[in-house]
Amino acid sequence: MFIGQTRFSLFVPQSGSWRASNGKKLSSEADYRAYLYDPQRLEFRTNHFLEHTVPLLAQAARGHEVTHIVSYSESLPQRWKSRLEEAGQQYDFLWLDECKDGEQAWDTPQAVIRASGHTGVYGSYRLDDDDMLATGFFDAAKPYLVEPFVGMFVSFPLGVEAIFDGTHFSNFRLAHVPMNSMGLMALCSIDTVKNIRAPKGGPHDLTDRYSPVILDARHVSYLRSLHDGQDNAMRYQDGSVLERLLQETGKNPPLHDYDELASAFPTVAERIDQGAQNFAVGKTVGDGVAFALAGQGTQGVVDATIVLLLNSEEPIEPENFVVDLLVVDAKGRKISRHQAVVGLKSIKRGRIGHCHLVPVEEGQSRVVVSLHLEQGQSLLGFCIKGLEPKVQKVSLETVSVAADSAFHPVDAARFAALVDHTPLRVQDRVLDLLVDHREAIRTVATLVLGQQSAERVMAKLLPLYRRIRRLATH
Repeated sequence: MFIGQTRFSLFVPQSGSWRASNGKKLSSEADYRAYLYDPQRLEFRTNHFLEHTVPLLAQAARGHEVTHIVSYSESLPQRWKSRLEEAGQQYDFLWLDECKDGEQAWDTPQAVIRASGHTGVYGSYRLDDDDMLATGFFDAAKPYLVEPFVGMFVSFPLGVEAIFDGTHFSNFRLAHVPMNSMGLMALCSIDTVKNIRAPKGGPHDLTDRYSPVILDARHVSYLRSLHDGQDNAMRYQDGSVLERLLQETGKNPPLHDYDELASAFPTVAERIDQGAQNFAVGKTVGDGVAFALAGQGTQGVVDATIVLLLNSEEPIEPENFVVDLLVVDAKGRKISRHQAVVGLKSIKRGRIGHCHLVPVEEGQSRVVVSLHLEQGQSLLGFCIKGLEPKVQKVSLETVSVAADSAFHPVDAARFAALVDHTPLRVQDRVLDLLVDHREAIRTVATLVLGQQSAERVMAKLLPLYRRIRRLATH
């Protein structure tokens, strides 16, 4: 048996658990209440919880005995209570738990397991209302519900992080975070006289200081939705939340296996598919298959999710299959490939700028390229390319694009012309020339001046290169 709990916007002034209520950001109880019950915040979180978190739990619970507690305060506005009550009627595994204001509801799971009549081993987990567990979560956890593991925790570190704006999911990244809060499970037991044995707990990221922890990262187990309204984002200054989240997640590798994403989180895949343009391609990649924003003077898009249906006779390494991305700044100027764009690669092959390097499996597969750009950056187009002759034989069956603006197919030559004719700042142009020809400059200087003099010249060029690079980032 599994007992889970979501503490849904509990009104607990002065709680040390959440930044919103620990007095460090909000100075009064009135400020805290206004923040917690802000209609826009509750709309966002309730929609996420009832459209993604709960339906995925329902799929994961098939074939398992699961009770999931939703604890909320009596002062929660009736509009949101009613939506939770409707969900409780729709999903019989939900246990609604209305608490008095100030109650933290930490003991509710033990009260529920005692009332259930269950005896033996069970797992007790927690889940925030803006996170999700994969459809295979309870299948993965069930082998640990045995007596030898009682008194331990099991953590499933491998998951996905994505930016969510209330409509679009984007920027899917693979994350490996041991002892994260998503589904961290205490392995417990209850006997016939309702005595409970459970591991000692503490802050989730310090769990192994209190009890033994089993780590199982064989499968993707959770999706963490990142947004500017989440509690732990309150440590950032107003206006910088999304930028900081992008920088943090940009350190993680992108998720490219769309079939894995769709299997683990079907509600997310459905959201992507519902808003996507679909293009039948039905040809090999060849010299490139390109798409650009439709319409003259169209502003670029900040986030986009591109799904490719591919057929390949053999597996392809990611360095040989790329999705080249034309990224511009707020004035429509191309961003130099030597200027970092959070979450994107830049390689020095075949006039490619910022890109995703994509692995391709043998046979038919779907891959996803998803990005969310920083403020002042946008995407004008993309080109799917193979960098080796054998890779150019990969068959591209379909392309779907989920974005706020319409894209249309263009041939590879037109995409190259679009890239060439997109303006580049003078300092970026100089930077590209200097970096691209640095070794050629060294070689010529060595031939003309000799080794020692050439090294002195290069040493003088290095500060110039650094100054130009600093200019290119402003």
